[in-house]
Amino acid sequence: MIILNLLSPEKKKDLTANESFYQVKKAVVVLFVACLIVIGISLATKILVSKEIDKIDNEIVQTQSLIKTNGNGSTDELIKQINQKVTKLSSVQSEYNNWSPILHTLGLSVDKNIQLKSLLLNRSEKLFEIGGVANTRNSLLDFKKDIEALPFFENVNAPLSNLMQKENITFNFDGVFIIEQVDNDGNTE
Repeated sequence: MIILNLLSPEKKKDLTANESFYQVKKAVVVLFVACLIVIGISLATKILVSKEIDKIDNEIVQTQSLIKTNGNGSTDELIKQINQKVTKLSSVQSEYNNWSPILHTLGLSVDKNIQLKSLLLNRSEKLFEIGGVANTRNSLLDFKKDIEALPFFENVNAPLSNLMQKENITFNFDGVFIIEQVDNDGNTE
């Protein structure tokens, strides 16, 4: 193989330098383009991430406001409802009377010749009314004495019409009901 050298050594040296310059220039351009691509991707990622962070922040704020409104609002509402129920319960308990001993004591005063039809105990007005049927006038008078002897009835009134008949007498008594004579356990004093 024969090599012909038609270029002078200076020209050859210039061409080699130019070729090296173009290769370096090409490498710098490729590196510059690669840097631009990386910068572009970084900016796009930054924008997407910031939008996603804003979206998550908004969701957190909405969730916190819902929790604050619904959670605490519901809790506050629940506490108010419980307080109202406790207040109602306290008022019911303060007005509570155990009526069973009163009815038991009254029942012991009723003999077999008396049939009670109605009993009204008005706590607020402190009044009572008792209605029924007595077989005889004597059993009615005995029943009236027994009621007057009870500690929680006072000023027992009986209309004269109660005494007009001798048998099968429909009667009504009324008077003052002394609730203070009955303690909260229902025991009569």
